[in-house]
Amino acid sequence: MAPSLGGVALYFGEAPNLGSMNATIAPHSVTAALVLSLVVASAVMATAFLLGLARGRVRDVDVFWPLGFLAIAGATWLYQTRPYHASALTVLVIILAWSLRLGGYLAWRSRGEPEDARYAALIGDRRGAARITRLITVVYGLQGIIMVIVASPLVVAISENTAFTPQLLIGAFLSVLGIGLEFLADAQLAHFRKQNRQGVMQTGLWAHSRHPNYLGEILVWWGLFFIAASTWQGVLTIVSPITMTWLLIKVSGKELLERHLIEVKSGYHDYVERVPGLMPSWRRR
Repeated sequence: MAPSLGGVALYFGEAPNLGSMNATIAPHSVTAALVLSLVVASAVMATAFLLGLARGRVRDVDVFWPLGFLAIAGATWLYQTRPYHASALTVLVIILAWSLRLGGYLAWRSRGEPEDARYAALIGDRRGAARITRLITVVYGLQGIIMVIVASPLVVAISENTAFTPQLLIGAFLSVLGIGLEFLADAQLAHFRKQNRQGVMQTGLWAHSRHPNYLGEILVWWGLFFIAASTWQGVLTIVSPITMTWLLIKVSGKELLERHLIEVKSGYHDYVERVPGLMPSWRRR
């Protein structure tokens, strides 16, 4: 998995006319910005690793995941010499809203909770050097690499000089819709858990999709890809939404979570039989 998922083009421009309000300075290369994203992701995951060791809790890495994207977006914004254009501003607003909402929600939800069962199973009973090696390679290191891959559309979109276009507006709409869907789904689930921690959430959005929050997350990243895809470098970042969709459905999301829920929650198997997994349906079964 190479971090240079965006483009390889270098940009050169004439010296700016300091007397002109419309003067711009040529941006640095997209490739260099992608390398910078690798450095930032490594720093974020290193911080999460050290904090996890200090607290003896791996699940806090989930909070660092959205904050890492915000750090990458901010670093790319500061690195580029011409960041004040439509795609950059749009992506920054989207990532700011997405990361603070998700990071805040995950921090609130995990307060006082024991270790996440998925991380406990992933690490097993390893101790000492074997545990640290497992953490670095499978948890923090792997998430850092995935973060760079998934962040590639926002790096390209911030680096490119793109005006408001129908494609940008469609991408922004999808991402905002996804954030709203996640927010509503998480709020409904949090309210339900206050009243019935042992039951199965089957009302609101959850009556039509078993994972409306995952659907929202997928929409966010396909929207960001649409914004970036106005250039050929951005088209190459399609690996980002594909990766997120695959992870949320097949790896760390839907399938893994449902295997656990079927074992621990009575009635969840019946819920699986009646309600679609991802794409919502309004037909009663």
